[in-house]
This record gives sequence, structure tokens and C-alpha cells, in this order.
Amino acid sequence: MKMGILSGIILTIAAVLIIYLFVDESLRGDFSDIKLQGKNDKTVVILPGLSGTPTPFEELARRLNKDGYTVIVPLLKNHGGNLSKLSRTSISEVEDQARQILERSEGKKVIVAECSSSLIALKLADELKIPAVLINPPLKAHYGLIARLPIPYIYRFDIGLLKDRSQLYKVPRYSKYPISFLRQQMKYRERVKLNTSQNLLIFHSKNDIRAPYSGVKMLASVAPNSEVFILNNSGHLPYLDVEKEIFYAKLKEFL
Repeated sequence: MKMGILSGIILTIAAVLIIYLFVDESLRGDFSDIKLQGKNDKTVVILPGLSGTPTPFEELARRLNKDGYTVIVPLLKNHGGNLSKLSRTSISEVEDQARQILERSEGKKVIVAECSSSLIALKLADELKIPAVLINPPLKAHYGLIARLPIPYIYRFDIGLLKDRSQLYKVPRYSKYPISFLRQQMKYRERVKLNTSQNLLIFHSKNDIRAPYSGVKMLASVAPNSEVFILNNSGHLPYLDVEKEIFYAKLKEFL
């Protein structure tokens, strides 16, 4: 009898969780581009990760602007609204958006990007002949089994996001992630040229479980003008984490 009740409870919970993964959601808040005009001749374009918003980069953008840089952090296409609309967005559309921003920007240009968007940055750096800063690029992240699931979204865990959990309030995020993005990333990685001759600064956070070091190592081995900088105590978002001063100092040195 008790086993039957327990089995019923487990099945009910499983059913609720499965249904939840089909439910749409929307981020709360007003999201827009960050555009700060600087005094020197350099423009830094920062791409949030796919499904991310400019909000977590507000502090970094202000610091760079105070140091003279023009800073642009775009709200990526269909981001910040309904998850269902976001999931219909292609990485190529985001790439086109980023390319247009870079082509319209003045002065010396540098592209900075985190996680999945660092794949776009790497491709555009080679195409437009500009330096790039890649923050935890997922070049060897394994999505195979998950990407085949017949559901629209997977649940997102905050594990490895930030070691300093007090900063999580600065990171608006969906509770789920479109599986369509995982499928697209797997195909997009095949189109990215790794042995680019452009200057690359690659940040790798040891506490980030989303971007294995093996991918960073692979890129550094074939990109002749690349440098890997390891952050020993940071998570997925090092510019907000406990080593943000170390991160910023290295970023400034590269710029």
C-alpha cells in the first residue's frame, strides 16, 4: 500500500515537471541596449550569452567607459521577452545583429562575449579582423543527449554561475533554456574557424561547469595569437564574481 502511494507521488511529481518544461515564461523588467560614449578611440562591443540580457554588464560597462572606452552592450534579438519567441531565434540572426553593430562602430574595435556568444565573437573576429575577448567559451560542451530530447526547454541550474551568490540579483535569467539553442550551437561550432590569427584573450573560470577547459585548451593550441587567463575562484560570470578586479585588470591590459 505504502509503495503504491509513493509510486503515485513520484509519478505525479514527474508529470508536473514534464508539463513545466513545456510552459512559456517571460523575464520581468525593462531591458535595453547599453550605449556609453567614451573619450578615446576604442569601442568595446560586449555580447551577452544567448538568452542573457545587458543588465549583468552594467557595472563592467560603466568602468570601461570611465576609463575612456565607448561601450555597447546590445539587447540581442528577441531576448528579454517571451521564452517561446526567443527559442525561435537563430544564432545566425544574432550574428548578423552583432556584425551590423561592429560595422557601424567607429575607431578601433574589440568584441567581448561570454559563453555561447563567444562562438559568434570568434567568428566575427576572424571575419572583421578585430581582437576578441572570450569569456568561458563552450567549445567542448557536450549537449548530445539533451539536444535530442523531444521537449522545448530544459531546466536551468545556478550551479557554477557565481561563487559570490550575493551577486545573483544582478543576473535576470529564465528558469529554462531553449533546447533549440543547444542544437544550433553544436552545428554553429563546426562553422567557426579556430586557427584565427587575430589577437584573442580567453578567460576560463575553474568553477564553471558549463564550459570545459578542454575546449579552451584546443582553441589556444591552434590560434597563434591567443592567451588563456585562468580564474581559479570564479564561476560562469567572472566579471561579477569574487575575482572581478583580477578579471578587469587583465581585460584592461588586453584592451
